[in-house]
Amino acid sequence: MSKKPNKGEIMRHVLMFAFLTMLVACGGGGGAGAPAGGGGGGGDTSLSIPRDHYIFKSFSDTFSFHSESFKGIAKAAGFKILDDDPTPILTVQTDVYVAGFAENDTDYVGPRTAIYWKNGDMTVLDDLNNSQANAIYVDSDDTVYVVGMDQTNKGALWVNGVLTVLTGSADYAEAFAITKYSGDVYIAGNTYGGDDTRHAGYWVNNVFHALPENGSNSFAYSIFFDDSGSMYIAGSTGGYAVYWKDGELVELQERTGHGGLAKSVIMGNDGSVYATGSVDAEYLDLSPDLGIVAVYWKDGQITQLSLGSRIESVHKQGDSLVLTGDWDDNGTRVALVWGATDLYSSLELTSYITASAINGTDIYASGVLGSDNGNHIAAIWVNGVKKDLSDPLVMSADANAIFVK
Repeated sequence: MSKKPNKGEIMRHVLMFAFLTMLVACGGGGGAGAPAGGGGGGGDTSLSIPRDHYIFKSFSDTFSFHSESFKGIAKAAGFKILDDDPTPILTVQTDVYVAGFAENDTDYVGPRTAIYWKNGDMTVLDDLNNSQANAIYVDSDDTVYVVGMDQTNKGALWVNGVLTVLTGSADYAEAFAITKYSGDVYIAGNTYGGDDTRHAGYWVNNVFHALPENGSNSFAYSIFFDDSGSMYIAGSTGGYAVYWKDGELVELQERTGHGGLAKSVIMGNDGSVYATGSVDAEYLDLSPDLGIVAVYWKDGQITQLSLGSRIESVHKQGDSLVLTGDWDDNGTRVALVWGATDLYSSLELTSYITASAINGTDIYASGVLGSDNGNHIAAIWVNGVKKDLSDPLVMSADANAIFVK
């Protein structure tokens, strides 16, 4: 179980840029209070938030962040402002798969339809009511696995577009993550019944396994296998951040009345377990007006990243980690990527990242943007450069997950 840093520890590793209120530079290798870029050599995987940061100017000239005064403040804080419409430079050419849903389109029967895109081309998975896709995986023979919920609020698995309803011990289910290991298909999610209480678990080849809980409502958001075959699932139980290792509950927070959640977990090259997510500001003895705070845990030791931010995923990239999420500025969400060498920020109005993937040194992220007519725009970012997947004049769409192959 992690211990809360005191106020002195927080101040030593928190740097809040008052106008931008977006970035806190912090080191990873030693947990709270470690210097930026710490961790040493010998293959030690440390979280290193770099000194050079970038703001991508892919927003309207009328947006206040685009003003000369803002650019001056940003540059003074160490940010670099890139040219408009930069072209991503890819180190590896790859296929990009994105899962999500579309709605408000008269071509579809239902108000919400599960879909996925391959290299920008959309495939409809279910043309009935209330289906959505939450995660996607593609194996070596190009079989496409997509999980989410079907029109009856059952957990759903589509294999090359063919639907299988996931079994469970309750009336309904939600599937949030999928992977394959040793030829078996693993899916993380939760089941729930008429009382709407969620119970975290995972499916192996469509057989459900409940996870131990500590309190009401438990969620399983992501699943990961280390090199030795141990299984890690990130989530929450009773309103607090946890992960499960091989089915055993590992609590990341003291139960102080101020909770949080873990969205992703991974093992570093040094054997340390990194979990990422967010906690209530009060858990870190900060003002409740700050809402939630992006954090990560290294072997249970908590480190704060940014105020008002969420971390959705973490990946290894060489001897560093890449985290993706978003920052919430009084209801305006801004998509963020903390990279191994740079921080990319879309600075799009009402944009947020839902998932990410790494291919070589290239960073991919899926997410959602707002539009003038209120429809969502499904989008991806490739090395910080945005590409829209949907047209808000045609439909509203969300991109919930991304996989590169």
